[in-house]
Amino acid sequence: MPDRARAHALAAAAAPHGVEHLLVGSGPNLRWLTGFTGSNGLAILDVAQGSGAGGIFLTDFRYMEQAAVQLAGGWDLRRSAQELFGPGLADLFGDERADEIGRAS
Repeated sequence: MPDRARAHALAAAAAPHGVEHLLVGSGPNLRWLTGFTGSNGLAILDVAQGSGAGGIFLTDFRYMEQAAVQLAGGWDLRRSAQELFGPGLADLFGDERADEIGRAS
């Protein structure tokens, strides 16, 4: 299972580019970063946390149990009620809207 060092390293690499949050949703990248092996997930890495790198992990109801077992520490597991890259994504940030969001392909 990946440890938090990967999230820290990725956050450190993204920060100099002004990225506040990084979206990771592709299978291999998601597995490398979080340990999750399911086919539906999105990690939102909070780059601004710096040494406390972690963030939100979204998946649908089918993968909640699997994600709870597989996720590395530091991830806030949440159930997605809609499309992962849909309009509801912005609602996750509430009043803390990010100016710069990066997406790993």
